Amino acid sequence: MSARSWISDTAPSSRFPIYTRLNARDVLPDPLTPLGASLCWGADLIPGWALSYVEDDAFRPEEVDHESAVAALFYGYLYANLSALRVLGMRRGLTWELVDALFFNAVGAPGHDASPEDEDPGLSRGIPERVAWALGALEYPEVEEDWALALRLRAERPELSGMSNRMLLARARAMMPYARVAFRSLMNTATNGGVVQGTLATLLGEDGAHLLVPLLAVPTGVESANPAREMWALSRLPVDSPGFEAGFAEFLARHGYRGPAELDPGTASWETDPASAMRMIDQLRGVDDSQAPEARALESARSWEATREEARMLLGDERWAQVDAAHQAYRRFAAWRELGRGAVGIILNEARVALAELGRRLVAEGVLEDAGDVSLAMDSELDGLAMGSREIARRLGERRSSWEELASLDVPLSLDTREPMPALGSLPRRREAPAEEALEGTVLSGEGTSYGVVEAPAFVALSPEEAARMPSGSVLVAQRTDTSWTPMFLAASAVVVETGSMISHAMIVSRELGIPCVAGVAQATQRLATGDVVRVDGVAGSVAVLRRD
Repeated sequence: MSARSWISDTAPSSRFPIYTRLNARDVLPDPLTPLGASLCWGADLIPGWALSYVEDDAFRPEEVDHESAVAALFYGYLYANLSALRVLGMRRGLTWELVDALFFNAVGAPGHDASPEDEDPGLSRGIPERVAWALGALEYPEVEEDWALALRLRAERPELSGMSNRMLLARARAMMPYARVAFRSLMNTATNGGVVQGTLATLLGEDGAHLLVPLLAVPTGVESANPAREMWALSRLPVDSPGFEAGFAEFLARHGYRGPAELDPGTASWETDPASAMRMIDQLRGVDDSQAPEARALESARSWEATREEARMLLGDERWAQVDAAHQAYRRFAAWRELGRGAVGIILNEARVALAELGRRLVAEGVLEDAGDVSLAMDSELDGLAMGSREIARRLGERRSSWEELASLDVPLSLDTREPMPALGSLPRRREAPAEEALEGTVLSGEGTSYGVVEAPAFVALSPEEAARMPSGSVLVAQRTDTSWTPMFLAASAVVVETGSMISHAMIVSRELGIPCVAGVAQATQRLATGDVVRVDGVAGSVAVLRRD
C-alpha cells in the first residue's frame, strides 16, 4: 500500500490538533467500512457530534465548524478529537488530565498546550449552572424522543423485498438525518456523564478515591445489558422447543440491531446474521445457573450497600450527601447514554437492512460476487452500483484487499497533527508475536472499572466468534468489546480489555452485570495466553499472572 491517505480520510483541524482512537474502537470496526465512513460518519454523525458541543453551551458554532473539529477519519479509522474534548472539560471545571482519564484512559497521549482560546468568558460564566443542571437533571426528554423515533422507524419499516433498488438507497439515506439528531443527544449524555463522574471523583477526594469504582458497581437498568439478560433466559430453554423458537424471534425483533461494530451500517447485525447470536446463546447453555444475571446483580447490590455505609462513615453526613447526589446523577446519565446509543443503533440498522437487501439482489443479478461488497462502496458510488454498474462492482472487488490490509497496519493510537502525519504507505504492519511475554509473577496495570477480585484461567479472544468458544468461568481478555460481546460476559468471571475507560460501554455493562473489569491493559491479548491463571482486581486495575499454562 503506497497511498498517502485512505479514500475516506479527512483533513486535521489546526485549532484542535490532538486525536485519539481510544474508545472509538468500542463502537466501530478497525477500520470503518468505506460505506460507514462516507454515508454515515463523515456526512452525519460527526456533524451531529459537533452540534452536541454547541447545544451543551460548551462551544460556539464557529469553533467546531471544521470537518475534523470533534472527530476525524485518518487511515480509514475514526479518531476522536482529544484537544476539543479537553477544552470542553476545562470549560466545565475539570483538568485536561482528568478528561483524558475519564473519557479515554489516554495514557501516553501528547499533552495539552494551553491557548488563550481555551477560556471563553461568555461560556465559562455558565459553568456552575451547567454542572448544577447535570447533577440535578431527572429526565432527558431528547433521548426519550430519539428512542421513541427509533422504535417507530423500525415498526414502520416498509416491505423491503417490494422496493426498487433506488428506493432501497433512498430508505437507507433517509435514516441518516435521524441518526445525526440521535447521535447529538448520545454525545451530550456521554460528555455530561463524564463531567458528573469527574465531579463525583473530585468530591470523594484522595481519602475516598478507593470508593469510586465500588460505588459505581450497582445495576442501573441500562438498556444495553438487556440483550445479555434475554440471551441468558433463552439459554435455559431447549433449543428445539416452541418457547425457544418464539423467544428467539422476539429477541431478534427487539435486539437484532445489535452486533459487532454496530455503529457502522456496513457491518452485520444479529438481524442480518442471526447465527452469530445463536452461537452466543449456545455458549451460555454451559454456564451454571448460579451465574444468572439476577444472582450476580444481587451480590453487586450487597457489596454496594456495604460501600455506601463505608463512605458515610468516612466522609461524614454533609459530604456524603453531596457524593450520593453526584452518584445518583451518574447512574441516570449512564442509563440515558446507553438508551441513546440504542436509538442510534436501531436507526442505523434500518439503513443496514435496506443495503443488505440491495447486496443480495446484486449477487442474484450477477453484478456482485459477495453481498458484503456493498459496504466497500463510497456513498457517491451507490447509485451507479444500484443501477448494475459492472465497473463499480469490479472496483469494489479490487478495493477489498486494500481495505482489509488497513486492519493489519500498526495505526497510531494517538496523533499530534502539528507534526507531519505518517503517510498511509509508511505505516508498519502489526507485530504478530507478543512484544513481551508476561511471565509468572508479572503484574499488568490498567484502570479498575468494575468492582471485584477474581482468580481464574484467561481466555484470549480477538472476536465475538472466538469469545463464544470460551469455557465458562474464564477471564475474558480482548482488545476491545462492544455490545456484541456482552452476552459472553455472563460466561466470564472477569473481563480484561486493552482499550476503554470508566465510561466506556463494556465497563458500564460489566458493572451492570456484576463482573470485575480492568480496562486499558496495554497489549493484554499479546502478553497473556489462554490458560494463564490470573488474578484480576477490578478496583486496583491490576492483572497478576499467578501461573502459566
